Amino acid sequence: MPFFSWLPHAFHRKFAKARIYRKQDIIKLLRTHSFEVISTQYITAPMDVAKNPQLKKWLHATLFTKDTTQITFLSTGILVHGRKIKIRNI
Repeated sequence: MPFFSWLPHAFHRKFAKARIYRKQDIIKLLRTHSFEVISTQYITAPMDVAKNPQLKKWLHATLFTKDTTQITFLSTGILVHGRKIKIRNI
């Protein structure tokens, strides 16, 4: 259901089977397991599912001009690029 992930986590966990992670949740999880975060990006929704050609064209021309966005409201996913930190033995 669209926008369901915006509800408070307690409510979402009670009614949804999907897991929702915020960017800071993913970064914290990676750092906990000795990863450094190199970059993060918000991925936009693919507009291929838009049935109306005019709507699809308008969406591509205005809101979804690229595959990524700085506007979290327009994103459907988060891409995090990380690298495992090598622990040196002394």
